[in-house]
Amino acid sequence: MYNNKKYLKIHEPKPEAQPHVMTVKELQLIELLKPAIKNKNLIRFWYSDTDSNTEDWRIVEPHLIGQTKYKAANIWLVAWFLPTTEQLIDGLEEKWGNYNLTEVDRVEILDRTFRNPRPMYNPKDKRMSTIYCAL
Repeated sequence: MYNNKKYLKIHEPKPEAQPHVMTVKELQLIELLKPAIKNKNLIRFWYSDTDSNTEDWRIVEPHLIGQTKYKAANIWLVAWFLPTTEQLIDGLEEKWGNYNLTEVDRVEILDRTFRNPRPMYNPKDKRMSTIYCAL
């Protein structure tokens, strides 16, 4: 028999993000990239994107480095991607990118600089539990 009682639905708590144990590589990249972010230098690096299973050079305007709040708690470089002519022909476009530092290699700090943060940049990115460096 049905009655009009309201039942509470019990939800399991969401798993908290695991504390991130920073690798030596991540620490070195953060220290290398901090001055580039502060001075608004473009950077070039080799990126192995495990999500899309692609590898390629990236030239970006770096804006922020932070640890995500997600369960995996990765360290991300948040940057504006500047595709080369070849990358434009291949269909890539200028846009925001989140680059996992574990997948970044062969970093070069370029002499070229950029003037202003890109639209929709948030120096207090809510996706981050910790921000190591930001414009």
